[in-house]
Amino acid sequence: MDAVSALFMQQSIINDYVIENIVGAQTGWINTYPTKQFYMDPKYIGEQPAVAPFNTTVAPNVGACEHLYFTSYNREQDNNFF
Repeated sequence: MDAVSALFMQQSIINDYVIENIVGAQTGWINTYPTKQFYMDPKYIGEQPAVAPFNTTVAPNVGACEHLYFTSYNREQDNNFF
């Protein structure tokens, strides 16, 4: 399964978004992990902790959410604009 997962791996995500209140802009991200189940679902990994790169296993009525940490940059590649 690692070979299949490696096909989908990315070091970074590039996205454009708008934060202007005057236009009522909102941006939502949905990140999908097509092979995630094989790294965090007890059906596949048993009772052991989630396998890297994931940190959480499936919890009843909750699922298995991963926290994403990112840095935003403006068009001039400046990340100190907020």
